[in-house]
Amino acid sequence: VGDATAFALVRSHFELLEEIYSRNSGTLVKTIGDAVMAAFREPAQALQAAIEMQEGIRRIIDPRSGRSLELRIGLHMGPCITMEANDRLDFFGTTVNLAARVQRAAEASEIAVTESMLEGADVAAVLLGCGWNETRHVCKFKGIGDEIAVRRLRAPQEVEATG
Repeated sequence: VGDATAFALVRSHFELLEEIYSRNSGTLVKTIGDAVMAAFREPAQALQAAIEMQEGIRRIIDPRSGRSLELRIGLHMGPCITMEANDRLDFFGTTVNLAARVQRAAEASEIAVTESMLEGADVAAVLLGCGWNETRHVCKFKGIGDEIAVRRLRAPQEVEATG
């Protein structure tokens, strides 16, 4: 699509995601290419933001294909090391590494969530209220010793469209 068109798509994508994670009390940690790493105080806020991101990204259309952009989102929670680098907080450790690997377990238009994220009543309420379909997978991730239970969430219309 050319650099200018590609840049406009990526910029629209970043603007949408920023508006959503900010509205849900999230904060940007860093971007890597077209990927965004954001942190939230509460798991329910992260899940709500992820759902809104998946719903909102459908409005951004790739002029080449006429199709909407797609996201793969991974959510995990736990302790991590924080430090300030370049006047920003950055996060390190097994929790961060696992979150990145969980994101890679998601298919296009899915949210992959570790089961530990789904334990709270607030998260269960968000999940119940969204009406998304879920499938359970047990995954073995590089650099992580134990198998990890992951739920892959997909909007109902995405399930219908893909069969």
